[in-house]
Amino acid sequence: ASFTVTTNNPAEGNQCIEFSSQSNGANRSPSFTAVTSGICYFRVRQSDTSTPTVGGGGMFYFDNATPEAIFRVEVAAGYVKLIGTTTVNIVAASNSTWYPIAVEVDTGTDQARAKAYTGGAWGSWTSWVGITASNGVVYVRLARSSDWAYTIAFDGITPTDPFLPI
Repeated sequence: ASFTVTTNNPAEGNQCIEFSSQSNGANRSPSFTAVTSGICYFRVRQSDTSTPTVGGGGMFYFDNATPEAIFRVEVAAGYVKLIGTTTVNIVAASNSTWYPIAVEVDTGTDQARAKAYTGGAWGSWTSWVGITASNGVVYVRLARSSDWAYTIAFDGITPTDPFLPI
């Protein structure tokens, strides 16, 4: 299964990546030079944010070279969550609403943290969560579970803060 590029309610521009079929699906990016620290920004929208339990929601994985997940952001149980060796809530989620998310990774200390842009400003960073030991993030992967009927969409994936003044 794969994601499709669609014009259905993008967060910015006129297209976003969306996946709505009820089959397991994951698309991995081409590999890139390992990132050992830094911030990744993206937007996520899910049609049903409360029904999927953890492990069943739409997921944005950060993978190592193996490739295997070292941590992920997931929309499940009413929240956008950061999941590493522990789980923290980034922001309460409503159905079909775009959430800009910033994720900071530091593989030197095996940690990640995140924050959401709400009410016209970036919120506070979550606490750091442990991540699976790695030599850096080499892939990002977008995925969804077959366990629930929902549409997941991603947009604006970038290493640059999209809300910086020009």
